[in-house]
Amino acid sequence: VKYKKTGEAGVGTAVFNAGTNQYQFTVNADDYEGTYTIWCADKANNQSAEKTVAVKMDKTAPSVVSATADKTDWTNGQVVISGTVSDNLSGVKVVKYKKTGESTVKEATFYADTNQYQFTLDADNYEGTYTIYCEDKAGNQSAEKTVAVKMDKTKPYDTELKCETSMWDAIIETVTFGLFHN
Repeated sequence: VKYKKTGEAGVGTAVFNAGTNQYQFTVNADDYEGTYTIWCADKANNQSAEKTVAVKMDKTAPSVVSATADKTDWTNGQVVISGTVSDNLSGVKVVKYKKTGESTVKEATFYADTNQYQFTLDADNYEGTYTIYCEDKAGNQSAEKTVAVKMDKTKPYDTELKCETSMWDAIIETVTFGLFHN
């Protein structure tokens, strides 16, 4: 099995496995993008028709364009974090997130047709900072974005005035009523 990259002079030889009838070849990792023409010949030197294969290269990281919580102030209910990701080459494959200080990485719901993502926080202890990143179909990872979420599930203090009877008695004893004459 022979191959040639369009625009290059040399012809390469692929490794052929007669048992599986499959072949493979390795190309330069820095510049493999392009169109390859592949053909083979048998022992009688009969040559097959040529096949062309386009190989694309994507070494550019995708990006998390935005990350926003639907509640930016203190809350005691669920919070939805959503945003947009971008990749102009192979396309975004997955959006992931994790809470700072925790090791568990989770996948956000990702809508590839709009490059939108979202995830909902509705546990008892979701307050903290969340790190969001995405990976493209070529395995490149984006830079991280963070979103802070504030949670308050503590009931306010009881502000009703409570006084002991003896306290009122002490206050009344110090007040003197009367008329003063010269």
